[in-house]
Formats: sequence, structure tokens, C-alpha cells
Amino acid sequence: MFHLRTLLAFILLFTAIGFSAEFSATPYLYSTEKSATLDTISFQTQANGSAKLVKINGEEALLVVDNKLMGDKAAISSVIEGYYRANFYPSADDFAALKGYADAFKKSRNVVLPGYVGEAWGIENYCKQALGMTVKPCNDYSSCIQTASIVCSNYGAGSGCDPSLLAPLMVDYIRSTKKFDDAYAKFTNALNSFGPNTVTSSLTFMDEAFDLMKTGADEVAVNKLGTSAAGQRLIG
Repeated sequence: MFHLRTLLAFILLFTAIGFSAEFSATPYLYSTEKSATLDTISFQTQANGSAKLVKINGEEALLVVDNKLMGDKAAISSVIEGYYRANFYPSADDFAALKGYADAFKKSRNVVLPGYVGEAWGIENYCKQALGMTVKPCNDYSSCIQTASIVCSNYGAGSGCDPSLLAPLMVDYIRSTKKFDDAYAKFTNALNSFGPNTVTSSLTFMDEAFDLMKTGADEVAVNKLGTSAAGQRLIG
């Protein structure tokens, strides 16, 4: 958190008096900081002023613009915001890269594998089609047992297809894919709302969204319906 030492004497003194000599932070050290480490970050302000951000023991402490110690909070905020925006704010390319990562991850769930039985649809679409979810969608046991019953009836009584075994797997599968969808939507919303006043919250939400997308994908991968061979054994 950026802050300045706001001792009234310093503010009154250096707001009223400019100085042409090179600024030195030494006079503003506390008695306990005489051996402190001083670091200076030099940069140009948005108004083309020469600015220096002075750190005392690694802590941002003083802001000097054109050899004048800044004491006005609004002016300080403007200069510091400009500095961080110019040096650390994500660029359009950064945003595009983040969106690209999320889109690629989302697309991978329905990848088309040559020779796969559902090659024409992609893995996820084929799985949902084979399980009747495109005809009779379901989201809990009571609805999925109905969908599973329809699927098993299509395979016939001697197929070994058991709705009571199939339905719970369908519920888990649907909830995992929904978790992925919700996480992707959360990521997109955070990315679209990214701005100077939402940096922390947006980055936090995007990080959480990536974790949730991975969780959803991992859950689908271990679900028995996630592989064609296991799925085919259950439904026929």
C-alpha cells in the first residue's frame, strides 16, 4: 500500500518552498532510520515531469516531482496511478493472451480425435448425444434417471444397460461440465470488468475461475463417462 509521510511540518515547508538542488531524502529519515537503505525509482509523469519515488527500507515513502516534495494527496494519487498504469497495467496483448488461454482450455474439452467413435462431433458433444442429454437434458438424479431409462430402453433388455448405475454418473458428468461453464463465465466477466478500480478483484476472480475450470475438467476426466470405452460398457 503506497503512503507518504505526512508530517505537517514537512508538508508546509516544502509546499511553500521549492528547491533547485538535487532532492535528498536523508533529512526526512527518522532517528531510527539513519542507517536505512534508500532506493529511488525515477520516471516521467503523464505531464512529462521528472518524478522520483523514494523507498526507505523497501517501503514507498516519499514522492518528488521536479525536485519538489509532493504533499497533496490528489496529486500524489494521480502521479502514482499513472506510474503503475504505465509500468504494470496489463496491455491489450496481455488481455488477449489470457482470453486465448481460457478459450483454448475450453475448446480442449470437446477436442476431435481422429479415429474416435464420435469424431464427427468431438468428445463432449458425442458423449452427451450418446447419453441422450441432447434429447432429454438432465441435471439431478430424478431427471437423469429418466434420461438413462430412455437410453437403456434403446439398447434393449438384454444389453446390460442399468439406469440406476448410469444416472449417478450422468449427474456427476453434467455437474462437472456445468462447473467448467460457470467458471469460464466467471473468468469472462472478470476480464471484461477489468479496470483501474477493479485490478485486485478481477485478477482474484480470474485466478479462481482458472482453478475451477481445471477442477471441472479433472472431474470429467475421472468420470467413467469421460472415456468412450467405459461409457460403452455401461450402456451396451
